[in-house]
Amino acid sequence: MAASTVTARAMVDPLFAFQLTTGGHPDDPAYDNGKASKERWDKETNRVYDTRSWMHLGQDGMWDWESQDIADDEIAKHTGAEYHNVDLDSHEKRQNALAEIEQKVDEGKPVPLSVHGGTLFNPHGHQMMIIGHRGDQLEIYNPWGYTVWVSESDFINNHMQGASDDRHPEVRSVRMPK
Repeated sequence: MAASTVTARAMVDPLFAFQLTTGGHPDDPAYDNGKASKERWDKETNRVYDTRSWMHLGQDGMWDWESQDIADDEIAKHTGAEYHNVDLDSHEKRQNALAEIEQKVDEGKPVPLSVHGGTLFNPHGHQMMIIGHRGDQLEIYNPWGYTVWVSESDFINNHMQGASDDRHPEVRSVRMPK
């Protein structure tokens, strides 16, 4: 969850992206290289995770309400839009939210997306970021290192395996910019 938020912030905050990629020292090979950039990205991801609730000590991930707070702290300051959680636990809710999601990403405001799967006793969750839209497709950034285009139909019908994996086939919620 933190990884996709750090990347979304880099998308909307050019100075932050500059710091992540060059360490503020362009043309200096000690700072401006892939390994150093990855270390800075990891450090930022850990910093964002460290702002989470004490309830998660020893666990990965965050609750959606924590993600909303982090989206406000990390992204909203640079887009001018506060975030609020929107549950998308039905076909109708996903269909009703789609036009607003597309509008927000068309305005350059990334939309955090929670997906989940598993069972009651072994749940799996993951956050990705909706970052673009083209025709009837949503561009989704997965912090596992790739972006993918997902059809509106797959989004509405809870077929998210193409964006994540079989552990996270269902849309749970988004953090919608206001």
